[in-house]
Amino acid sequence: MFSKIIRYSLMLIYLFRKTNFSGITLKKTNNVVWFRVWGFKFLKDDQFVNYMALVNALSNHGVKFNLSTTRKLGKYSHKNIFLRYSQELDPFKFSNYTNTLHFFCKQLEEQKCVVHPKSEEVLYWENKGFMTEKFFEHNISTPKTFLVKDAEELHEIDLPFPYLIKEEHSSSSEGLHKINSKEDLDKFLLSTNYFSRNKFLIAQELLNMRRDLRVILVGKKVVHFYWRINRSDAWRPTASSYGNDIDFNSFPEQWREFIIEQFQRLNISTGAFDIAWRNDDLSTEPLILEVSPNYQPNPAIDVSDMKITYGEYKSKLLLKNSYESKFVDIVYEITEKLVQDVLKRDDQK
Repeated sequence: MFSKIIRYSLMLIYLFRKTNFSGITLKKTNNVVWFRVWGFKFLKDDQFVNYMALVNALSNHGVKFNLSTTRKLGKYSHKNIFLRYSQELDPFKFSNYTNTLHFFCKQLEEQKCVVHPKSEEVLYWENKGFMTEKFFEHNISTPKTFLVKDAEELHEIDLPFPYLIKEEHSSSSEGLHKINSKEDLDKFLLSTNYFSRNKFLIAQELLNMRRDLRVILVGKKVVHFYWRINRSDAWRPTASSYGNDIDFNSFPEQWREFIIEQFQRLNISTGAFDIAWRNDDLSTEPLILEVSPNYQPNPAIDVSDMKITYGEYKSKLLLKNSYESKFVDIVYEITEKLVQDVLKRDDQK
């Protein structure tokens, strides 16, 4: 606990020293950065880093803006509104918190505001039902996938065991279930009462794979990537918290244009693709597992000399090359590119 406090304290010091605040003004402007502060937890939340990166990037580009924590968001019209994703922006704590943020953005757009992110982008955020519908609509290359509305339909899908079930509103490896048999499926349905709270479940083919590729894109460019590698023989989620390796080398260049083209079909300004190949064979067509317009990038660092896993590195107290400082660096770098892309597109309108 003490180590965690020290780590967060050092991160805050680094964060404030790194940030350019020159864009903030008390004078009325057409630009507003809106966020809700929810107590001390806000300062250690990753979204606080995202907000500070946004402040820094706008300031670096000479944009003057007002900071706002108002609860009366509806007072704004004909403004450029910048915000970041967070479940805490839903004061009602709905299961479908995505729709609350989408409602805010949509109402602002109807009041002639330009909102970043756009309301249609928000619908991709931790909303695997909407995402899957759009993958079907735009013919995105994916594993065999079913959108299921009830338990009877789930029992009838054409997928061999084992397969994956993904809950509609979830992130990282939360809400991910491996179903090995009909008994597993019945146990899952009895334990969750899922369909009483959600519109869809997503059932997806379980690929024979031991690694996937996280690709972060801004506009038409790949701005960051890394492999998440499971060195064990057994299947498990590829998140680093499961002890998996992270490799920041060897981007599959033969698929770069394919990946960018798939991303462009979705019409979102930034997002993270999770991509895999059947049998880890890079000569076959990439399969897009998921996309999210909000993401937590792993900063590139070689932990082999430290003789620890990347997951252990993320929780280690270091004064040099700490995970916290490297995380701030990569978030600032990507946000800088995102703001540059957004301002360029706004100028072209």
